[in-house]
Amino acid sequence: MKTLLIFLSIFVVTFSQPTSGPCFQSTRLTTESMNCTDKGYFELIQCFEKYCVCVDPLTGHEADGTKTFSNRILPTCGPCFIKVAKDVSTSGINDRLPICDSGNG
Repeated sequence: MKTLLIFLSIFVVTFSQPTSGPCFQSTRLTTESMNCTDKGYFELIQCFEKYCVCVDPLTGHEADGTKTFSNRILPTCGPCFIKVAKDVSTSGINDRLPICDSGNG
């Protein structure tokens, strides 16, 4: 019984990744893997081998001026992208999401 529970736990963790959403669709098509939320949107902060950056949770596009010079330093993300990330994590895309650009992100 204990072995079965361990197997099921591993199975759920392994296969609970999103299978739809903008992040899932984008990362399937690109070579640079980005982190997705459990709802299929882009994680607000993305860290790679040499840097971290804030991205638009809906598109994955980098916010201007947020790239750091180390993957150990987290960027400061703008209030617009922070609000979008919070909103899509709780209720998904809706008509009340703010419109962000790379400058006000």
